[in-house]
Amino acid sequence: MRPLFRFLNPVYILLFVLSSPVIAQNQKPYLMIAETTSPDGNYAVAWGNSEEMLDLTSPETLSKSLNSGSIVNYLVDLRNGNQVAVLDTSYFSHDDFSKNHSYLKATWRDDSKALMISENGKWETGSASVVFLVDQNDEWDPFSDVIPCIKAARRLIKGEIAKRYPDTAENYAITITPEQWIDDQSLLLNVFAEIPKSFEDDSFETSLKVTVPSPQTVQVATAAPSAPAIHTGGAEATITPNSVGPFKLGMTIQEAMEAMPSATFSRTSDGEGIALVLVQESGEDLVSLFAGEWDPDAPIDPARKIEFIDVYHSRFITSEGIHTGMRLSNIPASWGGLQEIVMSEIESREYARFTNQPSGIQLQVYGEGDNAGNYPPGNNLTATATPGARIGSIEVTGRQIMDDGSLGGIKLNTPQADLLNTAAAMNWGETFKGKDEIWEAFGQAVQTWMFPDAGASFDMLSDEIGGPKSVFSITVKAPSNLKTSLGIGIGDPKEKVLEAYREYSTSDEGLDGFFGDADAHLVGSIYGGMIFYFENGAVSEIFLGAAAE
Repeated sequence: MRPLFRFLNPVYILLFVLSSPVIAQNQKPYLMIAETTSPDGNYAVAWGNSEEMLDLTSPETLSKSLNSGSIVNYLVDLRNGNQVAVLDTSYFSHDDFSKNHSYLKATWRDDSKALMISENGKWETGSASVVFLVDQNDEWDPFSDVIPCIKAARRLIKGEIAKRYPDTAENYAITITPEQWIDDQSLLLNVFAEIPKSFEDDSFETSLKVTVPSPQTVQVATAAPSAPAIHTGGAEATITPNSVGPFKLGMTIQEAMEAMPSATFSRTSDGEGIALVLVQESGEDLVSLFAGEWDPDAPIDPARKIEFIDVYHSRFITSEGIHTGMRLSNIPASWGGLQEIVMSEIESREYARFTNQPSGIQLQVYGEGDNAGNYPPGNNLTATATPGARIGSIEVTGRQIMDDGSLGGIKLNTPQADLLNTAAAMNWGETFKGKDEIWEAFGQAVQTWMFPDAGASFDMLSDEIGGPKSVFSITVKAPSNLKTSLGIGIGDPKEKVLEAYREYSTSDEGLDGFFGDADAHLVGSIYGGMIFYFENGAVSEIFLGAAAE
């Protein structure tokens, strides 16, 4: 007798609560499917014959089952050969059988109590099931229910595709593959959409978080929303410019170990011999941590603080849905267009940069059988990517005020024409220009441009006296109403400044006595940063740029 499960539309995710073993077969008449075993080694997915309990390890009975179409996937208890559940998926190896290009993906929760299994064909997902294992000593309370995650996911992605490719949206085939359990009830899915046999670069790839009810709280109403949206994991899986899941820049290695006790931490090094700490879980590389150590043969110092994090595993994902393995062509529009790909001269590593990419996050990229960048002859810089270019790793280095900082919408390196256009549009009043002269410290010409009515002055830099200039530093004082990019202006309380810029680091290099008796708060460093001066607890002056050479 088999468990009394009711199977519905195969493109839905089904939820099962499982019974105690119902079929005892010591001969184990199943053909185990590779890479489907649970983390604890107790369960696996296997082929079986739905009509007879045949030993499919025999070529004759396997051929007979295939020809009759009676192959079924079972979840099997490897400790005793018992059939635990019948799964609504099929699988045929494209090396041996006519249903080619198919593959089965089984993704287990770390505690081996939940499984998502999907069957993907050449172009799209055929079926998928979620199975929860409960205590097999409990009395079996049989029920099953449809959780339309796959259907909702298709709806979400179809909506997103319709925005990008309105004329061809209906032609897309969608493959949805489980990548990682995020928590007890949520999974991260990889979604890839393409037009079969199309020769255009019109594929679409993203990540999607789905949540399924627990066995005790089955509710059909918990399906994903119908509005097109991309959902990512919680804090335990999110990449920010200052953190990766539980790991944060500035925490010690010991604190990192305590933040993920299930992981192993071991010494490794990069191609240049810099000492790193490799974090692994279940034999998979998650991230590496640099904590200011340089000797790869030295033991890990748990007291050292993390300075940057290199992300390898796709379980970690940005708020925009960006993760390792993603194609550059599918980076969300919120990051802007591809600005450049550069190849390092020594290690030949490739890094991609997008126009709206947040500071503190870098993308190391690779190509499929070739470079990620389409470089002109003799050049290591390009603005175009090869079709197969993907993200290899994501480097988290911390927010950079010199990249993010601005005053009145003006950033460092802004060309003089853009500055003057902004000044005219915002009615900054008359411009007064100081002497244009060479600064010996770096051998370039600097001229101060002042806008007294706006309470702003700009040091403008050029290669030579009289040459085209760009913004080198910015200073604002009363009566200025110009704001920083985070909304801080003259007169704001000190507490507001400290809260707004708490995620930016401060370097104490060269600070000894630099500010004298002034009440100041530095963001970044005196060699490149933003300085807030206070009088009576309120902002009296703001400086952006290099205050020391």
